[in-house]
Amino acid sequence: MAHPGGFRHRAAALLQLLLPLLALLAIAAQAGDRRELRLVSLSPAISRTLATLGLADRVVGRTPWCRLPAAIPVVGDLYRIDYERLIRVRPTDVLLQTPASGLDPELRRLAKVHRWRLHAWPHLDRVTDVRRLIRELPEALFGGAPPAGVAARRDRLLQALDAALKSGPCATDPGPVVLLTGTDPPLAFGRRTYLDDLLQAWGLRNAVQQDGWVTLSLERLARLRPATVVWLSDRPTEPPAGLRAAAPEHLRVLEHPDVLLPAAGLPDVAQALARILSTLPGCRSTRTAASPP
Repeated sequence: MAHPGGFRHRAAALLQLLLPLLALLAIAAQAGDRRELRLVSLSPAISRTLATLGLADRVVGRTPWCRLPAAIPVVGDLYRIDYERLIRVRPTDVLLQTPASGLDPELRRLAKVHRWRLHAWPHLDRVTDVRRLIRELPEALFGGAPPAGVAARRDRLLQALDAALKSGPCATDPGPVVLLTGTDPPLAFGRRTYLDDLLQAWGLRNAVQQDGWVTLSLERLARLRPATVVWLSDRPTEPPAGLRAAAPEHLRVLEHPDVLLPAAGLPDVAQALARILSTLPGCRSTRTAASPP
């Protein structure tokens, strides 16, 4: 009969041999999950979020407007897809925003034939939509168990977004604000848009009370009589000359690469917008308000 002590010794020795092997298998399995991912993004906002989550190296197809390496092939966009190119890049997953008309039946058919996984988000208009995208994207790609690094980046993004909503720039009301961007005529961020959500969270007033993105002529802008106009651009540009003439005294310019993109860069955009609004004459900063007299 074997001595119990000898059995325990052999079992402990075997376990010591197996532990490194099990660790290597776990690492290989996780690496295998990532190697299998070949992502096509048909949305600049989704591409931006993938990059921030550390998954840009998994993208094999993009739109012309995605800020990703130029070597990644362009396969189309939300409304027009080059299906020959899409097939050639051999995706495992195709990510997109759902158009108003619904997903293209041809995309559904090819996804079934080639076993692509389709991931579609119906709206990316509000802060809640951005939060949902950040939260759901890793789980969708990794079956509910994202790698530790991806999960950590996701959690940091969500925390930064929540913090941005809580830290408003003004303890006093600086008057109604108009947020404009560069079309002719300009396009304003109305109610129920992600930048309006920031204003509402900070207790500030959007002078444009219509929902969505609103075409705003200079004449109509003048009739709104906003206290402040913020000109928004994702690249260095000058506001239109007519805007400088029609806008109130306090015109501000916000240039930020993510300002027109409801995606993972929104916490940085919120900080930049808060800094600009905090310089308004009618804005007494929250920091000043909280300090003792």
